[in-house]
Amino acid sequence: MQAHYLINRTTSRLDGSDLAVIAQIGGNSKTNRVVTLWVMPAEMVGQTFKPAEYIQAMKGGAIDSVCPKACEHRSEGKTKCYIQHNVRAASSATAALRNGVIEMPFPKVLEIASLLGITKVRSVGAGDAAALPSDAWMLIEAAVFCHRANGHDMDIIGYTAGWRNTPWLKNTHMASVTNEADALQAQSRGWRVFYSIAPQDDPQMPEGFKLCPASKEFETKTGNRLSCSECGLCNGAQSNRDSIAIPRHGNGDRSAWSARGRRGQTLRNASGRTVGLFV
Repeated sequence: MQAHYLINRTTSRLDGSDLAVIAQIGGNSKTNRVVTLWVMPAEMVGQTFKPAEYIQAMKGGAIDSVCPKACEHRSEGKTKCYIQHNVRAASSATAALRNGVIEMPFPKVLEIASLLGITKVRSVGAGDAAALPSDAWMLIEAAVFCHRANGHDMDIIGYTAGWRNTPWLKNTHMASVTNEADALQAQSRGWRVFYSIAPQDDPQMPEGFKLCPASKEFETKTGNRLSCSECGLCNGAQSNRDSIAIPRHGNGDRSAWSARGRRGQTLRNASGRTVGLFV
């Protein structure tokens, strides 16, 4: 069965170029069983890229149409994006581009997903929903909520670095931040937050956050680990739950955290209680 479907063509609100939204029935080892959305430059859909070629295209300017400049990981000189700068992870993006040429209405994709027992839509695999005009996103959100209203278990989990100027995403997306000051600012604007903590000597989660249950640090501490499809905590402000924090796990970060673990450091919450162990 074809696993990727082109569900919309629209215009980037970031630079005005043509975009395509691809829905993939299936996720990765962390997300597990989800419908993954991909926000891609329309001119690249249907092309066959090697992962290194895809990354070069992103660095050559294609990223400007799909990722807001507010994202720290895409900033000049930064190489921490888990997919746009990672050859191994970029293979999933190239698969979406190569295979995502068959057009299908999103409600039909959701019907297929429900038949397979999938209950989550992940926004997004590559790019950012902030690149989509508000009306294009609301068509996606409405399809999910109508599907749920018709008796199906389906919800959206998502993250956006463009939270400062996309209030229409607040209900379904977490504000993606990389420092505590932005985390507090996003919370003051009514967002739930997904805080990616960079390796540091005294790592600590702020008040009102809980450790991501899909993280390695959570598994090491508790002996249990959930996939994103099992957890579902990152569903935006529609739920009145804590914000989420995770030790950043981009290029090279895992070894940096492991070094802190060997020195006996742990991830503590604002009360000083250990909530995660580094390995």
